[in-house]
Amino acid sequence: MLDGTLKPRREPGAVSDDPLHAADQAVELVCGQAVTTVTGEKISMIADTLCVHSDAPSAVQIARAVRDALERRGVAVATFSK
Repeated sequence: MLDGTLKPRREPGAVSDDPLHAADQAVELVCGQAVTTVTGEKISMIADTLCVHSDAPSAVQIARAVRDALERRGVAVATFSK
């Protein structure tokens, strides 16, 4: 049974540095309330926040692509605040 647990970052394929792939994942999660697993299975998931790890070489490009893709679908994007 899949529970949505993240694959450890040290494992191959756990982290994508492709901005378009990250944007597609974000749209699927936010708009479709689902994620596609590494095995291709879809599971329902509702996210309250999205995080882009700044240690990825393409972090800025990923953040821009995710924001653009979500805004094109009418999703309001905001920074985290306390």
